[in-house]
Amino acid sequence: MNKKRLRLVFLCGAALLIVSCREGAPTTAQQAYPVAKVACESVETTADYPATIRGRQDVQIYPQVEGKLTARPGR
Repeated sequence: MNKKRLRLVFLCGAALLIVSCREGAPTTAQQAYPVAKVACESVETTADYPATIRGRQDVQIYPQVEGKLTARPGR
């Protein structure tokens, strides 16, 4: 019984192979699609990202004298 099953599977496989290899006319027709021309031009893009930048160490700077600066020395 096992040999009968093996022969049946072999014959079905061979039949499928023969049927699938035959040449025939394609069943679907080719369809034309619209075509658009693309132009080459420069484009500038920007991207904004919200962020906060902080240093590794916060430093406070104070003047060594009191009062306001009216001129820069050395100029």
